[in-house]
Amino acid sequence: MTNDKGNEAVSEESVDFIPLFDLLKYPRTVSVASIATAIESKGIWAWDEFGRLMSHDNKSTKSTEALKLLTRVRSEDLMEQLPHEQRSDTMPLIFNDDPFDGPLLKFGWLREKLPNFESIRAGQMELVVKRSSQRERASDLRIIRALVEYIRSIRLNMTEAELIRQLVESYPNNEGVSKTSLENRFAEAKREDFQKPKAQEVTPTNK
Repeated sequence: MTNDKGNEAVSEESVDFIPLFDLLKYPRTVSVASIATAIESKGIWAWDEFGRLMSHDNKSTKSTEALKLLTRVRSEDLMEQLPHEQRSDTMPLIFNDDPFDGPLLKFGWLREKLPNFESIRAGQMELVVKRSSQRERASDLRIIRALVEYIRSIRLNMTEAELIRQLVESYPNNEGVSKTSLENRFAEAKREDFQKPKAQEVTPTNK
C-alpha cells in the first residue's frame, strides 16, 4: 500500500518490525555507523501518530530525525568512556534498559526490508566504541569494590593509596592501570550499592 506521497505504508496488525532499539541494545551487533549509512542511502520506516508504519526516503524529515537520535546514542557511547565525575548530567539518556515508549522504538525497518548491515560495515571504516550496559558496568564496579575490600581485610595496614601505588608499580605497562584511572574507578565503585560480605574467619597478615 502507498500513501498520497508515494511512501509505502502497512497496518499495525501482524507487523514484523525491527526497531532501532532492538538493533542497538546490548550486546550490540550492529554499529551506529552502519545504521546511519543505511538511513543516509535508503531511508527508514517509522510509526506515525496514528499507529501507521510508513517508509520514508533518505531525504525525508523522518530520516533526519532518526539520524539525530543516532547522534545522541553515539554521544552517550562516548560519554560512557569518561570517568563518572566528567560525565554530563544535562543530556537525558535516550537509551536505557527499559525504554517502553522511547524514541528508538519509533524508527526501524520491516524484517524483509532490513538493510544488509554486514555488507555496509565491510564497505566502510568505522571507529568502534565499546559500551557496556549500565547493569554490566555496575557489576564490574561491585567486583572492583569487593576485591579492594578483601585485599585490605587481609592486609590490615594497607591504605587505598598504598594499594593503588603497588598496582601501578607492579603493572606499569598496562593501559588503565594508572594512579588517576584507579582513583577514579575506586571512587565510582564506592558509589555503587554494595552488600557487605558475610562474617567469616580471615587470618590477617602484615607481610
